[in-house]
Amino acid sequence: MHLDPLPQFKKVSLTTFRTRANAYVEWIDRMGTHVWITKHRRLVAGVVPFYQLRAMERLMGKDITDHERDIDAKRRRVMWAAYDHQIEMLMREQELRTRKK
Repeated sequence: MHLDPLPQFKKVSLTTFRTRANAYVEWIDRMGTHVWITKHRRLVAGVVPFYQLRAMERLMGKDITDHERDIDAKRRRVMWAAYDHQIEMLMREQELRTRKK
């Protein structure tokens, strides 16, 4: 039985990744490698080739499309909550102005 070796990886700080993101993405795309991103020396994220997401789908037990749909739904809920909060703050501000008059 032949096992594929683990892909190469680089561990970089978030700051370094930000400044060189294009080069890292090119390296990932060309070589099938991974970039592990650290923040304050703690691993916080990884960037992998898109084709490897299929393996992640199996691990997560969820299709990437379903995962994207869930993320979009959560994003919309957060946006509406922020919008509702903003309206509430504006209404309070208006109420305070009318009380001062």
